[in-house]
Amino acid sequence: MVADLRDRGIAGVIISYAREVEKGGVTTEAEEAKQVKLWLDGTKKTVEYTPKGDFVAVKYSGAGPKALRLLCANPPEKPSLELAKGLEEICELAVERGIRLLMDAEQIAVQDGMDMWTVDLMRKYNHRRSDGKAVIYNTYQM
Repeated sequence: MVADLRDRGIAGVIISYAREVEKGGVTTEAEEAKQVKLWLDGTKKTVEYTPKGDFVAVKYSGAGPKALRLLCANPPEKPSLELAKGLEEICELAVERGIRLLMDAEQIAVQDGMDMWTVDLMRKYNHRRSDGKAVIYNTYQM
C-alpha cells in the first residue's frame, strides 16, 4: 500500500537540514558568505542523501542573519545574489535527483518574504520534472 501511495506521489519521507541562526547582530560580508556556504553545503548534502520521490524541507533562515533581514524587510527583499545562486543550486539538484522541496515555514514575520521567494522558485522550477510533479512546495506555519 505504501509503495502504491508513493507511486502516486501521495506518500514520502520529509528530511530537513534544520540549521538555526540568531536574528540580529551585525556580521561582516565574509561572515555572511560563510553562513550561506554552511547552509548551502548542508542542504545540498541532504538533497543528495534523500531517496528519489521524497521531500527535503529547506529552511531559508538557516542561510544566516542576512537571509532573515531580507525576509523580514517591509516589503520583503529578494534574496542576495549569493543566496539566490545557492537556492538555484539546491533546486537544480532536486530536479536532477527527483526530489521535492518543501520551503519550511517559520514565524509569521518572515512569511511574506518566504512566499515571495518561494513563488519565484515555483515559477522557475515546477515545470522541470519529466513526471509532471511539482518540485517546489510552499508551507505555512500553523
